[in-house]
Amino acid sequence: MKGATVEEQIVSIQVNGQLIAVATCTPEMLDAFAVGRLVADGYISTRADVLDLRVVPRQHSTLIEVELALPAAQIGEAERRHRAQHGCGLLYFIDCAPETLKREWNADLPPLASFPELYRLLFEAADAHRETGGMHSAALTDGERLAYHADDVGRHNAVDKVIGAAVLNDDSHDAYGLLLTARISGEIALKGGRAGVRWIASRSIPTTLALRIASSASLPLIGRAPGKDAHVHLPGYRNVAS
Repeated sequence: MKGATVEEQIVSIQVNGQLIAVATCTPEMLDAFAVGRLVADGYISTRADVLDLRVVPRQHSTLIEVELALPAAQIGEAERRHRAQHGCGLLYFIDCAPETLKREWNADLPPLASFPELYRLLFEAADAHRETGGMHSAALTDGERLAYHADDVGRHNAVDKVIGAAVLNDDSHDAYGLLLTARISGEIALKGGRAGVRWIASRSIPTTLALRIASSASLPLIGRAPGKDAHVHLPGYRNVAS
């Protein structure tokens, strides 16, 4: 659509009165966005950790005020400070605290032949993506249907929104895989590993950092999932061709 635009807004997240993040995103599903971001940043793991959440519109931005149970807030803040002070970033999960993402490997993957249909469902749900071509899409899926879906100008935001939507619905992530239109970056691998999804699939490819983080999380990654050249990257850097 010639001259089309997509909406993007500044969003701030406060936890127990302290500003922890300022981001930009599509101004939809903002409660899910905040909750998904808090899962990725290590503040929460279940709906019970969130005592209250308020979305406060402002003139040119939105403030999301979240009240967390004290243990969750303290754990998340301690990790945030460590990563900031030591400058380790995502390497925190490989070099500083590799046990953070450790879990048992679940090899229950859907057949590769099912991904073209899953992506058809994803793009069918992504009306804004089809109209403008300016949005990223993500979904949680059981391998047959889409359980949660989100579109956003940022690929990381779309992932936060579907993860947060499941938490707000008190639903367990380990029943689902994560489906993406964007490449699997290290940050997205972290989000999936932190949430505990079964696998992450993309129509693009994973980065080398994503493979390292996914290996720490025993998380299979599937690159070019809907195509004939799909590859499954298993924990431990094993690459399995389609």
